[in-house]
Amino acid sequence: MLNQFTFSEILRKNSLEQKNWGFLFYQNKLLIKTESSSTSIPYFNSELFIKNNSSEGPDIKSFTNFYISFGMLKGESCFTGVLDSKEFMNDLNFEENVRFSFVDLRELALLVDKNMWQIASIAFELVDWYQKSGYCGRCGSEVFLSSFQYAKKCPSCGYLDYPRVSPSIIVSVKKGDKILLAHNAKFPKDLYSVIAGFVNPGENLEDAVKREVNEEVGIEIKNIKYVASQPWPFPNSLMIGFTADFDSGDITPDGREITTARWFKIEELPKIPSKISIARHLIDRFVEEVIKKE
Repeated sequence: MLNQFTFSEILRKNSLEQKNWGFLFYQNKLLIKTESSSTSIPYFNSELFIKNNSSEGPDIKSFTNFYISFGMLKGESCFTGVLDSKEFMNDLNFEENVRFSFVDLRELALLVDKNMWQIASIAFELVDWYQKSGYCGRCGSEVFLSSFQYAKKCPSCGYLDYPRVSPSIIVSVKKGDKILLAHNAKFPKDLYSVIAGFVNPGENLEDAVKREVNEEVGIEIKNIKYVASQPWPFPNSLMIGFTADFDSGDITPDGREITTARWFKIEELPKIPSKISIARHLIDRFVEEVIKKE
């Protein structure tokens, strides 16, 4: 649950208040403020800027390709946008022990709390959608942001384009006191995780779990149970987490997505995903269950 954050009913493109939480991106990295050992999302007001030796701040709109308001945090508006260049940094008021920089979302997860990271993820997905949906997929006309919902509307044919959300399953498979972990070809060296994949059109979640496990590692599973879900912006996914038990077969990595996979006991776990991910939640859940049985 997002702490003190509520979605706006209306995406406001032409209304930007003096005081706002600013989730600003440059080359897919987010602007952050670091003061001493504390990292936060910048809260924009006139005191954050200097311009021509004046306390009056520059117009934020002049530095962005676009900006959209998408929610309220602690009673103040949240907006997101893409910066034209790093020249924006020149107008920030650099106080002693205060530094502004850009980080990607994975780095951010290590610097702020879970709620703020999730709000930043929402901003990232909205920015990604906004930049990729400039023209109507039906007739090719330029589309514009709707004034009352999360959508872009085509003025020619009326088609509505909403932010993409891709359902994906993720499942921890156990075999007694062992868990199945695999190394994906896209992972950093030595990182292992549970099996995951996108849901196909017309496919229910349970069938997607069975298919992905069979396609990627060649085994059959049973006792599929839902655990939890997590929005995941890499890319625009809704991860739907399950547990399952091994049924039959021998582990056979597909050689394309999965390079290696095997059963691990908790005392021999390899490098696993960070705690921001539902993958880690599923692995930690398995570890806790094994420890309780001992």
